[in-house]
Amino acid sequence: MTGTLNVSVADTCYITCPKTGLKVILEYQEEGWLGRSQNKVVGVIFKYDPKNDTTMKIKDVAEKDVLARIDGCWQDKVYYTLGNKPFNKVSVSFSTLSLMS
Repeated sequence: MTGTLNVSVADTCYITCPKTGLKVILEYQEEGWLGRSQNKVVGVIFKYDPKNDTTMKIKDVAEKDVLARIDGCWQDKVYYTLGNKPFNKVSVSFSTLSLMS
């Protein structure tokens, strides 16, 4: 057997801003052996209550609180869609991100 040694990270990242009441959950998903995307990240940006923050998984975020969704390959392209509507891939560029801040 020959091949290239590769390390995969599967974890969750949380970014919160108590001042604005916004939270981001990013899930870096585990790679599969066959047919599954490599280096995949999915996420959600939503409104949260800083005094009562119990939401730790994307599936637990209330649809009414969702402001944006994120999906893609963290080494290539990451896409986003605004609101809680179904995912429609729009490419994220650094100029787009600077406009959002």
